[in-house]
Amino acid sequence: MKLEDLRQERKGVRPVWTHSLEAGDSKYELALSGPTATVKKMFADAEFEVRIDPAGTEKTFDKERQSVMRDEKPSSNLSVSEMEAGFAKKPPAPTLAKSVFMSLCRTEGRGTFFFFTFGGFVMPGKVSFFLSFPPGVLCQATVKPLTGDQDLRLWNNWPPFAGRVASSTKGGTATDVVTGGPFPFGPMVELAGWTTGTCGAFTVLTV
Repeated sequence: MKLEDLRQERKGVRPVWTHSLEAGDSKYELALSGPTATVKKMFADAEFEVRIDPAGTEKTFDKERQSVMRDEKPSSNLSVSEMEAGFAKKPPAPTLAKSVFMSLCRTEGRGTFFFFTFGGFVMPGKVSFFLSFPPGVLCQATVKPLTGDQDLRLWNNWPPFAGRVASSTKGGTATDVVTGGPFPFGPMVELAGWTTGTCGAFTVLTV
């Protein structure tokens, strides 16, 4: 799927694009909003896939998670220098003018596993991309930068931006991963551009 596959519903400073999705007896609406120039820069060459399994369970989540993480080396403990570097990297607080939102809302049905993956995705520096999902028990997000430096933060949907669950702010093109749950009001994933670059793969799993 590309940006051009979405229907523009609202014009202005922050346009809204939407797309309807179905899986089994369940129906969903995908909505994207943000400053026009920022959205078009981010999604100009990006392709993204949305897979939905209404019968998905935690076993589905574990299987897909293992596939996503197959080529990743087991994490090791932080060195002293890495611990010290953590104090130097303090990302600015997100603002509406530098934020892009994507929301997946269930309009009919219940019970779902979601798999989002983005490729060829440009992430401008100091911009945040937020993805919001329906309630679930588990969520994992992974970003593998090709260039630049992108970080991840995982939030509770409610209250908005007040309940951070996890964050990963590794430097450069190191892979960042965040995991958490449960999310009675749904999880929200934030992909934050520390410096401008391209994501080789940005993936979100939730069930």
